Amino acid sequence: MAKTDLNYLFITGMGRSGTTFLGDLLSSVPDVSAGHERIGNREYWLLSWYLGSNYSIPFLKKEKQKIDQKHIDKKTYVDVNSYLQNSTNELKTVFGTENVLHLVRDPKEVIRSIYTRRNDFDIHLLPKTEKEVSQWLAADRFYQVCKNWQIAMDQLVENEIPTIQFEKITSDFSYLKQNLLEPFGVDLTETQWNQAKTKKTNKTPKKAYRFLYAKVKGKQFQSDELGKFDTWPMEYQHVYNELCGRYSSELGY
Repeated sequence: MAKTDLNYLFITGMGRSGTTFLGDLLSSVPDVSAGHERIGNREYWLLSWYLGSNYSIPFLKKEKQKIDQKHIDKKTYVDVNSYLQNSTNELKTVFGTENVLHLVRDPKEVIRSIYTRRNDFDIHLLPKTEKEVSQWLAADRFYQVCKNWQIAMDQLVENEIPTIQFEKITSDFSYLKQNLLEPFGVDLTETQWNQAKTKKTNKTPKKAYRFLYAKVKGKQFQSDELGKFDTWPMEYQHVYNELCGRYSSELGY
C-alpha cells in the first residue's frame, strides 16, 4: 500500500550548477531517498518546454505513483534535477508541495562549462517567439548557451522559485543548514558534508580524455574552450552581459 505522508523536495536549475554534487550529498541521509535526475530525462526536459502541462502533468502523475509505492519506508523524497526546470508549477500541483528550490551557480562558470560540453548534434531547447527563433538560428554556440540560461532563469524567477547558491552550500555549512537542511527536515551532519566536499563530482574531463571519449562513442568533439570571463572575446562578454547580466547581478554574481 502506498504511503500518503511522504514529503517531497525538488531542486532544479540549469545544468552544470552543482546538481550532481547536491544529489549525492543528500543521498547519504538514512531516512531520505535522495538522488540526481531521478524523474525524466533530456526528452522530458524538451517536451515539458514545448508541450507544457498537457504533457508534464500526466507524466508526473505516473512518476508519483511509482515513487509512493517504492519509498514507503522513507520520510522524504528528494530529486535534484535540472530536467525539471520547465515544470515547477506542475510539480507543485501533482505532488501537492511547495517544496521546490532553484540551485544557482555563478553563470560565468555554468556557461563556460556547458559551452565546452555541448553537443551540437543534440536537439536543443529553443525560444518560442518568431523573433527569438530567428536570432537563435542565426547565432553561434555561445549565444545559444547564454540564451538557454536566460530562458531557464526567466521561468524560474517568474514562478518565484526560491534560490540556494552552490558556492555557499559547498563553503558554509551554516548556510546549508539554514536554507536547506532545517527547513525540509534533512538530518545531514557537518562531518558528512565535509566528507562529500573532498570528492570530485561530475568534473569536466581534460581535453585529451574528451577527444578519445568522443571518438570511441562516435560523438562530436568540441575543441574550443572558454577560460575565465576576462579572457573571453569582447563580443562574447557583450552577449553575456546582454542576456545574462541582469539575473547575474540580482543573484549576487
